[in-house]
Amino acid sequence: MKAEGACVALTPGGRETALRLAREMLVDVYLPAKLGVPAAGTFDGPLQEFFPRLFREYRALICIMATGIVVRMVAPLLESKGSDPAVVVVDEGGRFAVSLLSGHLGGANRWAARVATALGGQAVITTATDTVGREGVDLLAQRLGLTLEPLRCLKRFNALLAAGEEVPVYGDLPPGATGAGYRVHPLGEWRGETAVLVTERKLDAPDCLFLRPRVLAAGTGFRRGTAGEKIAAAVSAAVEEGGFSAASLRVLASVDLKRDDRGIWEAGEILRVPVEFFSRGEIETRDGEFVPSAWVKKAIGVNGVCEPAALLAGRKARMVVPKRTSGGVTAAVARDESPWWGSDRAEPAT
Repeated sequence: MKAEGACVALTPGGRETALRLAREMLVDVYLPAKLGVPAAGTFDGPLQEFFPRLFREYRALICIMATGIVVRMVAPLLESKGSDPAVVVVDEGGRFAVSLLSGHLGGANRWAARVATALGGQAVITTATDTVGREGVDLLAQRLGLTLEPLRCLKRFNALLAAGEEVPVYGDLPPGATGAGYRVHPLGEWRGETAVLVTERKLDAPDCLFLRPRVLAAGTGFRRGTAGEKIAAAVSAAVEEGGFSAASLRVLASVDLKRDDRGIWEAGEILRVPVEFFSRGEIETRDGEFVPSAWVKKAIGVNGVCEPAALLAGRKARMVVPKRTSGGVTAAVARDESPWWGSDRAEPAT
């Protein structure tokens, strides 16, 4: 099984620390072929030629080498703090684990703490909110299973926290969800000021930071062989039509007759959501909650697909975007009505 993190070392001393870490944590170890350790992955040639592959394939990279080497390798590969992996630098003796890149969203701060614990060393965390003992907005979002957008607004609010000021938050949050530095109000009290907004709705607030709860379930129906891009586009259009953010989409659903159709799996990957299927018997239980289709009834024996699938995939769901047709693909959107912070609701933010 491939691990989430890769540990790379260059020297005999680093090799011993890497192998010690691998005994304490699930990480894949990579060493130069000349160090000759059969249990580890090896590479020939310069590390800077091999490193980009690791940067693309792993969620975290633990580099047992000088910080300067890592900085030079990482710099040309940087894309976005929302997608770059965590990078932690460790000295050969395992005394310090430095969170170098993607401390919050990528989880480098957590990885540094885990590595330090495993090696009996000390984690070095330099992100501003952590040094003053406050939880950054991005960490709050991760902990609550919320998706954060747009990233360009994140710095402003974390800077307020780091400076000891309060961040205004508008939206429904579970009791006691936030620590020091947050002032929470109902969303209905928001009057357009710059703030953090917890909502699935798209609002005209270019200077606000949105935390998106995953409360939307989309259902879809399509002809066999329809391209995933086409299905994803129809679902996205339905979400947009309802005035919602695609970041709040939690699941894509259809009838189980479509389970072996490649297009819906591709659509799930494009939309970054899991795919669920329901039997025709399950779909029939939602008859009366949508306008029936004679064509669908004749084709597969049920009165509809996208609307009942969306309702079944939701939790105590109600229809918020009835069936719409785009390019031969039908899509509908339902909203979960139970609190999104229930014990079975939290999902990792992306």
